[in-house]
Amino acid sequence: FPDRFLESRLSEDDDIQFEVEYEFPAHLKDKLDTEALNEFSIRDLYYELLDRGEKGKSAVDLSIQNHVDIIVKASADFYDGIGFQSLIQDHIEHRLKQYTKCIAKSTPNYFKYLMETYNRHLRQQLRERLEDE
Repeated sequence: FPDRFLESRLSEDDDIQFEVEYEFPAHLKDKLDTEALNEFSIRDLYYELLDRGEKGKSAVDLSIQNHVDIIVKASADFYDGIGFQSLIQDHIEHRLKQYTKCIAKSTPNYFKYLMETYNRHLRQQLRERLEDE
């Protein structure tokens, strides 16, 4: 089925987008530890987890934990944390696109579900960590 093969192939633009590193806006570099965010590679972690026989989905959980740790360091309270969460939405989207490329082509609905779930879990963990302080 050569047509199916061609349909399933990633386009050259998708391949390039997959390799590009996310560039943080200048105003965020002063507020958040963007180096620590850039050091985290969900793609590398995904393949590392699979090599160890663990679930690839754990990479998403570890990504959430990375975002929580960075936001908590920069936040005075829960409301600051939520503000930072909204500022890094493009970065979250970039990470999740990399993850969905790892698991093969996913549907737009799955990506939307993943974004909503990711943000909900991120908000919950920020609440737990920041409201205790």
